[in-house]
Amino acid sequence: MCTDQTGEYLAVSESKFELRVHTAPGIRFEYSRKNTSAPKAHIHYTGVAGIISPALMRNFADTKDPKKKGHLEKVHMPVGGQRFRPCLEDFLYFIIRECGFVGLHGWENRLRDFKKTLA
Repeated sequence: MCTDQTGEYLAVSESKFELRVHTAPGIRFEYSRKNTSAPKAHIHYTGVAGIISPALMRNFADTKDPKKKGHLEKVHMPVGGQRFRPCLEDFLYFIIRECGFVGLHGWENRLRDFKKTLA
């Protein structure tokens, strides 16, 4: 954590969220306020298609939605909305809704409510 440009409010200095399948890295979202050698907010793909596509096929095996059958090009990657920096809530929404991993009952309302407090 750090302070914003005004020095008055708390701000995120760095954040990283990563989806791993077993021990293999799949995708990582990074933000670094002080980064000068790369975009402050960026995404690392590490063999995503070979790792995430099988998970998508397995997680959406029972769906009737043809868009969710292991096709990586149909997955929506969060870029942080108006802030252009994904937060933990964006990442959790991504792995549950877009990648098909199971969330606890009521997860979507909880994430939506929490994100409203951040706006």
